[in-house]
Amino acid sequence: MQKLQLKFYFLSLVLGIGIISSSAFGYGTGISTFPLPAKNGALTTEFTNFFSNGAGVGLQARYLHRFSQLFALEGTVGASDSSRSKRFSLAGDFELYPDYESSPRFALHPFVEIAKEFSRSNNIFGIYPILSKGYVFKNHIGYPFIAVPISMAFSSNSDSYEFRMGMTVGITGKIPFSQNDRLLLNLEANIDIHNSFTAALAGFSYQL
Repeated sequence: MQKLQLKFYFLSLVLGIGIISSSAFGYGTGISTFPLPAKNGALTTEFTNFFSNGAGVGLQARYLHRFSQLFALEGTVGASDSSRSKRFSLAGDFELYPDYESSPRFALHPFVEIAKEFSRSNNIFGIYPILSKGYVFKNHIGYPFIAVPISMAFSSNSDSYEFRMGMTVGITGKIPFSQNDRLLLNLEANIDIHNSFTAALAGFSYQL
């Protein structure tokens, strides 16, 4: 019964965020670095706080489905009071090298976004190279990661385009003090390098 209530909560929040926003947005890496079992999914609710270049706070929701150890697909919707308020994103996660012995996991995270940013409609295509590694922290395993989001944004209002780059650091893992092994926590920070943004994200996920 408790599992059904948690699933209902996350599904309601995902649908609610989608209804609130006429469009949607997706930021961050999410829980793609967490070793979710193959043929399983996870729903995530994230809180966002942008400190620069369109500052504001918001919520976003993700659904990630891992088809195999090597491939996962993720969709994101959300709502925000910042100038980056409307966006839809779809991303993949391709594992090129696993987290094995002393070597980190290496994956590519290509994505496409349809966004309205600063009163402009943009089509954005990009990729995240991601390095992650599992470590034991006081009897709990966490998965810190670092990523470099690189993208090109093409404005549909004109022939203009821009190159974007940032750096993302974060960690995912099971909530240390929770007795529910299906609940996950992810913390993430993005640093602006070129035409990007500086932001902090915190999310809770439920494995389905």
